[in-house]
This record gives sequence, structure tokens and C-alpha cells, in this order.
Amino acid sequence: MKRKKSILRRRAWRLSLITTLGLALILVLVLGVVDAFVASRLTAGVDSHLAQRLNAPFFPVGENLNRENSKGEFDEPVLEWVVSSRGNSTAAPGVPGLPVFLNNVTTPVTENFAGGQFRFSGKDLNQSERLVVAANLVPVSNAIGALLLGEGVALPVVLLLIFGSAFLVSLRLADPIEEMRKKQLAFTADASHELRTPLSVIVAETALAKKGSKAEMEVALEHVENEATRMRKIVNDLLWLARFDAEPKHGEDELVNLGVIVRMEIERFEAIAKERGITLSGSISKEDELTLLGKSDWFNRVVSILLDNACRYSKPEGVVSVQVERIGRKIKLSVSNGGAILKEEELEHLFNRYRRGTEEGEGTGLGLAIADAIVKASNGSWEVRAPEDGGAIFAIVWNVH
Repeated sequence: MKRKKSILRRRAWRLSLITTLGLALILVLVLGVVDAFVASRLTAGVDSHLAQRLNAPFFPVGENLNRENSKGEFDEPVLEWVVSSRGNSTAAPGVPGLPVFLNNVTTPVTENFAGGQFRFSGKDLNQSERLVVAANLVPVSNAIGALLLGEGVALPVVLLLIFGSAFLVSLRLADPIEEMRKKQLAFTADASHELRTPLSVIVAETALAKKGSKAEMEVALEHVENEATRMRKIVNDLLWLARFDAEPKHGEDELVNLGVIVRMEIERFEAIAKERGITLSGSISKEDELTLLGKSDWFNRVVSILLDNACRYSKPEGVVSVQVERIGRKIKLSVSNGGAILKEEELEHLFNRYRRGTEEGEGTGLGLAIADAIVKASNGSWEVRAPEDGGAIFAIVWNVH
């Protein structure tokens, strides 16, 4: 059990890690796009302010240079230069000289200047002068830096929460999924085994028939026929279970009298029981009160499976008893036989596919699995007991609506 839990934990951890890494990649891409969009919008704000400055009324050169530089975005000063036709630039005191390659700038560009990044733009004032303005991008860089810092702090926390949630969900889902996988593998192995046995017998009997006399051939053909019949029953049961499992809805329910069905099935099995030296007895109380809501073919199949199992596994000269009765708001069907003693630990596995409570008999191991599927689909419940003197009592209880 500890080893199983350890394996499940490792699988859950691996699945959670893969999920978290995938989401981390998506988040990083999304945040990258968001950051690029924010940076673009902030830079566009700076460009807008530079355009406003360029389009504002222009003062004479002397006044322009003595005027306090206007403020840009984030209270950063806007630097101004007047460039002559000869390429000489003049600016207010304390403003660094304009690099020559920016004398003719017209559209906004970002360049390194005075130890930082600035946004430059310009326009012609007249035939002999141009105005170039610039704004420091440090506020934009600071805003993006603060955004990245926030994302850097929040992202690990979010990813940790995602990993923890994925791990818990994986652990909760791992158990039933692993159980289903094991059942599927066991079912496939058991089905292969059940089908391989009659096939092996058919092949062996066919080989003997080729070499034997006419009498031996007839015996071999009889064996082949028996095994082919058994294979057909296995395949039919498998197909029924597959269709039943695949259909989420099974049509409309109808009123079904369980007493009538039980009486008809007892009559059908009387010859089989007599042939095997078994006494078959039935007790049906107040038949007109034994009406259920469901599907008649389902209830027919359940009663048939229980009677077939009871007759198949009952000892010679044994007794098979069938009882159906109304108890308050419930209807109870009971079938008992005097077969081999069932071990208590075998009872919980009786309804597993290809699982038998005893090695006696020639069943396929699918009958009780089919009955269990029908009982669950019709909202019934099982009561199974193994008396100390042998045999088994199978009881099904349905609520009356």
C-alpha cells in the first residue's frame, strides 16, 4: 500500500510539474505581451507631449532660450535646441549640446544621450532654423521596472499555488484512474484467458479428430460444439456489457411486475433443475403488489442469471429457493442454493468480471457482473450472505416509487 501511494505521489508530482511548467510558459508569454503594450503606451505618451511642445507657439530665440524648460511626462523637463542652417545648435544654460546626427530628426526616435535614454523629435521653424526637443525616458524605464518587479514577485507565488492545486487534484484523481486502469488490464487478461481455453480445446480436438476413428471424431466434434457454444456465450456477454457501459441512457422505464417475471423464470428453469436432480421452489407473496419501475428485459436477465448460477453451483439433490416479497416501500428478491461453502473474503469480489466464488461449474464469470450492472442502473442494492452450512444467498432490494 505504501509503495502504491509512493508511485501515485510521484506520478501526481510529475503531472503537476508538467502542468505548472506549461502554464508558466503561457504566463510568461502573456506578461511579455502586456509589458510590451504598456511600454508602447508610455512611450506614445512621451511622443504626444513632444508633439504638443513642437506645435506650441514659438517664442523669439532669445526668450526661448531664457525660458524655464517645460515639464514632460512624469514631471521630467523637456529639453529644447534651436538648430541653425549651418548645423549649430543652441540651448538653455545647463543643457548638453545636441549630437550632430540628431540635427535633422523629424519623427520620434530613442537614443542614448547624457548617460541615459531620451526620446527626440523635431520640426522646421523656418528656412534657417529647426526646433529639436527631447524627453528623458527614465520615468518610463522606472515604470516598466516596477511592473516587472511586481510580476517577478507575483509569478512564483501564482505558480506555486498552481502546482499545489494541480498536485492535490492529481492525487484525488490518481486513485480512481489507477484503479480503472488495473481493472481494464485485469479484464483484458481474463477475457483473453477465458477465450484462449475453449480455442485451445477446439484446436486440440480438431487435431485428434483428423487422426481418430469415426466414433472418436463424433466425440471430438461434440467437444468442439460445447466449447464453441461457451465461446459464443462469453462473446455475447462481453458485447452486452460493452453496450450497457457505453449507453449513458437506456431508454424510458416502464411498470414491471417482478412477481410475474420470477414465476415465469421458475417455470423455465424447472426442467434444468430436474435434470440436475435439484429441487427448485418459489415463494411469491402478493404478486399484484410487486410492481417496479424499470425495464422488463433487465429484470428477466437478473432473475435468469441468479437462477442459472444457483442451479449451476448447487450440489446434486440440493435445493434452490426463490422468494420475492413486498416489505413496506421495498421489494426484495432472494435466491439461495446449497452449493460449496463460500469464503467471507470472496464475497466482495463476486461481482468482478471473470471472478467466481468457486471453481466448480462451467460459468463464464460474467453473469454476476451483468447482474450487478443492471442492479446499479435500476437503483437496487445487494445483500449477499454465505451460510455456515454452505451455499449462498443473493438478495436484491429495490425501492418502490
